[in-house]
Amino acid sequence: MDNEKLIYKIFEEIKKTPNNIHLYNDCFALIRYVLEDNIKLACELSAKLRKECQLQILVGNPNIRELVQLSNKTLLLESPHIFDSYLQYLESGRKPEKKFYLPRRKILKKVVDKLQDLVDDKLDELFISMPPRVGKTTLSMLFNTWIVGRDSEASNLYSSFSDTVTSAFYRGVIEIIEDNHTYRWHEVFPNSKIVSTNAKDGTINIDRRKRYPSLTCRSLYGTLNGACDCNGVLTADDLISGIEEALNKDRLLAAWSKVDNNLIPRGKERTKFIWMGTRWSLIDPAGIRMELLQNDETYKDVRYSIINLPALDENDKSNFDYDYGVGFSTDYYVRRRASFERNNDMASWFAQYMGEPIERDGALFTPEEMRYYNGVLPGGEPDRIYLACDPAWGGGDYVAAPVAYDYEDETYIVDVVFDMGDKYVTRPRIVDLILKHKVQAARFEANNGGEGYKEWVEQELKNRGYKLNITSRLVPTNKRKEQRIFDRAPISSFPDLDDITIEYEIEEGIKFFNLVREIVGDRVRIIVIKGNHETRWERYISKMHDKKLYKFINPNILHMLRDGMTIYSNNGVTRLMGDKDLIVIDDWFINYKGVIVCHPINYYKQVTKLAASAVDHFISRGGNFHTLVTGHNHHQSMCFHAGKWAIESGCACQEMTYMDGKTTATNQDYGVVFLKFKGKTVDVNKSKIIKL
Repeated sequence: MDNEKLIYKIFEEIKKTPNNIHLYNDCFALIRYVLEDNIKLACELSAKLRKECQLQILVGNPNIRELVQLSNKTLLLESPHIFDSYLQYLESGRKPEKKFYLPRRKILKKVVDKLQDLVDDKLDELFISMPPRVGKTTLSMLFNTWIVGRDSEASNLYSSFSDTVTSAFYRGVIEIIEDNHTYRWHEVFPNSKIVSTNAKDGTINIDRRKRYPSLTCRSLYGTLNGACDCNGVLTADDLISGIEEALNKDRLLAAWSKVDNNLIPRGKERTKFIWMGTRWSLIDPAGIRMELLQNDETYKDVRYSIINLPALDENDKSNFDYDYGVGFSTDYYVRRRASFERNNDMASWFAQYMGEPIERDGALFTPEEMRYYNGVLPGGEPDRIYLACDPAWGGGDYVAAPVAYDYEDETYIVDVVFDMGDKYVTRPRIVDLILKHKVQAARFEANNGGEGYKEWVEQELKNRGYKLNITSRLVPTNKRKEQRIFDRAPISSFPDLDDITIEYEIEEGIKFFNLVREIVGDRVRIIVIKGNHETRWERYISKMHDKKLYKFINPNILHMLRDGMTIYSNNGVTRLMGDKDLIVIDDWFINYKGVIVCHPINYYKQVTKLAASAVDHFISRGGNFHTLVTGHNHHQSMCFHAGKWAIESGCACQEMTYMDGKTTATNQDYGVVFLKFKGKTVDVNKSKIIKL
């Protein structure tokens, strides 16, 4: 019988006779034999034995002292291989309230497991974001004492924004290794020791002096090139000093330049990277590196993980209310947040305590407030296709040239050149973009050589036989670019026409359906489907500052027509009763008895084209129907298409003035489609659109 089978047989005997301490000792002795051939299996069996010991300790086994000692022995056996076990054993001689790891383990275990994955070659890079003073740097310090003990020949590098931080880290690592009274590092690694240190250079050598030490602690702005080498783990901890630097784009980019040119090249190809600290900005070093791994095709094989542990969880409770009062309570964080709110500096709160870069709060243009489309343009030819270009000459500055398609009162950005290459790269790209989209007009910024940039593009287009109206414009220099952007920020907002409030619209909608119910009675089924305008309510919710209130708000405006609504205002409380029998379909179409009623997000100027395209859409998806009614288009029309009767119902709105003078315009006003069934199909001759 091999050792593994024998160990499991002993586990069975322990369950039968849990007070027989010899069984536990025999099991541990066999696990030590397994360790020589199979470390992973030995650690798993050791953990299982420790679990049995701890269970017996809890139930009052008479051999408590021996079981506690054996439990510690299992931790010691695993410590060179399992970081979590190492952290527990390292401080096993300290009083519980004095320990670093165990009071914090319930939270930090998530980080510890990911650090283990780095060492086990399951990850290449790890991003860690946590609030200040919750233990991330101390955990990193302990991690470095572990990896230099495991492999003293590897060279590791720790870097931060200042010499003060790296010096403190250097002293902390030495203290943990050499303080035998407090820590048990030498018991875990009995054959290892520090052979040399250099406080000025921040270097520590384990076992022997080496050209590249076991650990080097050096600031980002210290001497890195030629002085440091890393083939183990490279830790970048808080590379940005604070809010002042985070608010300065030039300083952020300068920090990244240091990282990209001086820090990252210190690592060998198989070096593991840890990026930790406050996520100040989307363009801080960690943010730029993260974006690179997420979006650059050449980094697709890099295995990375992102850990963001915010101060407060989704229930507004502290994530770091550690045992023995060594963490921070909910009250502490709520007060910190209140202080930031009082100073109108919530961006700093979100960055330092919630792991959300400052651009995510207080930004002029946020993803939640942008308008998007699904890549499908409205039908028909656009009214205008044009390009605007902000030229650049490389060297870190970007050429920006979006292409816009105008459809009546809507503008779609369909393509863009955004490139920091030099003019020999970007100018041909602009020309290709113009030709690709058959751009009808273009305007170039003329400042800083933009006129010459425009002339080259203009000449190249002439050489290719393409005529284009191109203009240039000098941008006023009496304001910084940031201020000009700020001044134009309102262009991104879309106010309600005639100042009609959202609550008024919903109120009128509820009243309308209640009135319809009074007219048709309870026996008639009223079914509503989702249209593009209903998504506005979701956008309103997404703009809310405090995301924790989402759970109190009905995200589906159609449900309010059925369930009713309560409005709180200075004038009191208004309760509106909905139609409880209303059938709400949370989709843009319904197939009812072979009649598809739908509300596409696209539309066409040409009469009947939207209905025809909708018929084609549902046929291609195997739809079983004979009639189709579509909304969204401001047309009222009927036609047969692909053997189906297709109806454009118009739009529940007043007649649009932009249709004046168009002789092809159909009825637009409020309307009702009346369908008369004959058997299982619709009687075309007795069905009609009624204009109200």
